[in-house]
Amino acid sequence: MGTRGDVLRLTKVVINMDGVEERVKEEYIVRTRREFVGCFPTKEREEPKDGDGSRLAKQGIRYNFNFDDPEFEIVFTFMRVKEIEDQPIPGKNDSKFWSVTQTVMLRFFSALDEDAIHKLCGDEGLSNTPLLHKSLVQTFVQHRETIEKEAEEALDGKKKMLVERANGTVDPNQARDMQRYRTKFHGEDGKPPEGKPTVQDIHQAKRTNQSNLVEYEELMHTFVKFLDEDVKNSFGWSKRMTDQVVEAKEWARKSLADLRVKKDNFWMMEEGKMTKEAERLQLAAQKAEHEAVAQQEKAQLDSEEARRRMEEAEHMANEAYEAKETAERAEEAARMREQEAKKQEQVAKKAQQSALAAMQQAREEKDQLCEEKEQLALTMQKVKEHAQAQEAASGANMGWLWGLVGGGSKEAPLSSPY
Repeated sequence: MGTRGDVLRLTKVVINMDGVEERVKEEYIVRTRREFVGCFPTKEREEPKDGDGSRLAKQGIRYNFNFDDPEFEIVFTFMRVKEIEDQPIPGKNDSKFWSVTQTVMLRFFSALDEDAIHKLCGDEGLSNTPLLHKSLVQTFVQHRETIEKEAEEALDGKKKMLVERANGTVDPNQARDMQRYRTKFHGEDGKPPEGKPTVQDIHQAKRTNQSNLVEYEELMHTFVKFLDEDVKNSFGWSKRMTDQVVEAKEWARKSLADLRVKKDNFWMMEEGKMTKEAERLQLAAQKAEHEAVAQQEKAQLDSEEARRRMEEAEHMANEAYEAKETAERAEEAARMREQEAKKQEQVAKKAQQSALAAMQQAREEKDQLCEEKEQLALTMQKVKEHAQAQEAASGANMGWLWGLVGGGSKEAPLSSPY
């Protein structure tokens, strides 16, 4: 906000007026047109009414000034418009970056150099017909140095803002986006860290940090472009500013390289910690693996021993089963032999009974034969006796017969008992 964009700029408004209870002296810093308009006290206009009493549309606002107050005062503070304004870093979506304001003084020093002023002021050996007073040479140099100094300070201010932006967004040791990561995994204010970052934690934070670095690199590229296309071209008449441009470009290159190194070193340390932790975990895992292998081997040996014992037990069980089957078969055979023996015993008993019956029968038959023999003997005795008797009788008869036939004995013939 200025009377002319290249001459003066309004920076402050002070209003001294009556308040409700006491006098009020308000001071306003002005940076934009909106802030300038907002300095002045206002009140709404009363809404006029139509003939039927209905309110018409608002007629806007009016300023509440009491110009009859003898102490009423409004003080405007202006400053010279500087060639390089002390402006904040533009936002990411802002279309306009820093620029050099082509002020009257800048155009003046671009048009006239010190040699030309010396000629106009009639310095010895340069001009015999001076048009200006010689004291203007010193004034010229003083104002030129003021312009250069302000421009140099403005560049230093912009470099300072860029450093603050780098520290606040890119440097992992200070960036606001990294605050939660540092608090959680590095600890803060004497508090121990909550734990150790995982690969995912590091990857996510590093990706955000890298994105901020890329954005900052684009900002630095725009800053260097601003130095080359705006500052260098506008201050081409000033060796001091030309050297400042070269120095600022070298600072931009070096500070960006240092920032990359800080970023890389930070993440190298984080990944190194993770690597050490991974190595420790790997060694622990290897140790656990060795122990597991040893336990597995022991378990395998135990399993083989158990399998051997199981096989032995199965073999013994098989033998016991076979022995049981053999015993069962022997028991069955014994049972069958016992049954057979019982059968044979029964047969023997029957045979014995038969033999006893036969013996009894034979005894009875023997007794009977004995009786028959005795009877036969008796009969034979009787027959013998009878035969003897018959023989005796037969002898007598034969003698008689012989007597009859041959003139033998005259005894009667032996008569047969039959």
